[in-house]
Amino acid sequence: MKNNFYIDDPVKTVELNLKEKFLDNTYQVCNKCVMDSSIPGIYFFKGICNFCIAYENNSIRSKNKNFTNRNLKKIINKIKTENHKNKYDCILGISGGVDSSYLAIKCSEWGLRTLLVQFDNNWNTETASKNIEIIQKKTKFDLITEVVNWDEFKDLQLSFLKAGLVNVEAPSDHGIFATMYNVAVRENIKYLFTGVNKSTEYYFSDSSNLNNRYCFGYLYADLFHIESVHKLFGNKKLITFPKLSIYKKIYLDFFKIKRIEPLNFFNYVKEKATKELIKKVNWKPYISKHFESVITRFHQSYILPVKFKIDKRLLHYSMLIWSNQLTRYAAINLLRKKICDDKILIQDYYFFLKKMNLSKNQFKNLILKKNSIFTDYPNQYKIIALFKKVRDFFIF
Repeated sequence: MKNNFYIDDPVKTVELNLKEKFLDNTYQVCNKCVMDSSIPGIYFFKGICNFCIAYENNSIRSKNKNFTNRNLKKIINKIKTENHKNKYDCILGISGGVDSSYLAIKCSEWGLRTLLVQFDNNWNTETASKNIEIIQKKTKFDLITEVVNWDEFKDLQLSFLKAGLVNVEAPSDHGIFATMYNVAVRENIKYLFTGVNKSTEYYFSDSSNLNNRYCFGYLYADLFHIESVHKLFGNKKLITFPKLSIYKKIYLDFFKIKRIEPLNFFNYVKEKATKELIKKVNWKPYISKHFESVITRFHQSYILPVKFKIDKRLLHYSMLIWSNQLTRYAAINLLRKKICDDKILIQDYYFFLKKMNLSKNQFKNLILKKNSIFTDYPNQYKIIALFKKVRDFFIF
């Protein structure tokens, strides 16, 4: 498929690139979710995509992991008992999004002395900043904000764009979790909570096919990969950027810190969580998933559909279908709407160019540059995959 690029019309550029897939006579949509043949590595068996099949298989395995509300209460009581002499019971990363905001409120209700941590990559929307402020005010939790130097972080993000990689957000995601782990070690906190959840966050595919396994972007945990890409395409030294090597993460996960995903222990429904946040703390919702960040919004609204022909809403809505939070019919209707409001898209387009110091032609050349996959660059995938298998046997 060709890249349609109109240098002064970002709205038209997105619309035409999203329509490209419908011109392919082999175009197909899953009969169960809304994943379609535009997704790299997808295949269908009797009309059902491999993502649906993998999700079902994983759900069956997850039932044996004792993710129940009763076990969550036991975990919370254990945490309180173990940490009664410490300043904090647990640490929680907060972005201002639904999942982390809701979990912060729940931690307060559970009586957990929680340290909130924010990684500031200079891309937060005003709404996200206000949401973090009201959550912190409501819970009265301490909040630590780690701010990365903008010049070096800009250089790092540009490196991923220059490399032609789909996951321009990998540096942000690594920064978030590296900050959480590093602060936990510094503050001697043994329990790390995250808002990651199987209802709206996970996706599963054919793990034997690397391109399929990470078609939406390679793992942010691979610091070696991130530094390798930056070494090839960047210029600035990474001094303030939070780092966590996979070896240090393995050591911390096994001997120092227990990572827990509390939202997986009960029936977490995003719509209900959003309504509860609005009612309890006057929390402000976003127009779409992860739109609390300007770079994430622009990445999903422009870079992914234009450069990679990917509409990430297919994944987001399919995950809600899999967890019975959205019907396929409703998802199809939602997909008929634009990813982002025209005015916001145009605003983000010019804001991105200005903030990244890119001319229109420079950005055009980056968009039209040949796409790459993570295996084109040094990585530690095999080590991470092995670690994950071992960790699954010792899940808390």
